[in-house]
Order: sequence, then structure tokens, then C-alpha cells
Amino acid sequence: ASVSVDVMPGQYDPTNYTLPQQPLHRCMFPLSVPFPTLQLVSNPYQAIVDGIRFLGTAGQNISDIVKYSSVDDHLEILESTLRFRHLAPTAPDTL
Repeated sequence: ASVSVDVMPGQYDPTNYTLPQQPLHRCMFPLSVPFPTLQLVSNPYQAIVDGIRFLGTAGQNISDIVKYSSVDDHLEILESTLRFRHLAPTAPDTL
């Protein structure tokens, strides 16, 4: 048996700088790409696991809000992005 692995790029990975970031290139994972359980995904990325929808980012959007806001609680900012239905309110100006 094997486990599915989704690889999402982050801030310092070799992909485009602005969001949405494109998936990392397959050539970076020569030993892993033959396996169907590897999925190279974008940032942000949405997945459904056991019927539950997940939406994830590598965190650049939250760090950017901290930089330009008086709110310094990352969890509060995460909750706000869900409530406002806007993942990156500072984009494209600063993100």
C-alpha cells in the first residue's frame, strides 16, 4: 500500500513568484514521478479528503497580511480570510 502525496510550492521554491503559483516541475522529482500517488499541485490548492474539502496555501498570503495589518494573530487572520471569502486581499500589489 502507498500514501498519496500532494506537493505544493512555497515562497522560495523555483516557480513563479506571484499567486497562484504553478506546480513544481516533474523533473525535480525523478524518482517519485513514476508513482501515481504523487501529485504536483498549485499554490493555493484545494483537495477533498474523505468528503471534506480543504483549501490550503503555503502561507505567503497570511504573512503578507500580518506585514500590512495591526492584527498579528495568524489564526485570526486565517479565520478572517475564510469569513471574507478572500484568500489574498493584498494581491497583486504586495504579494
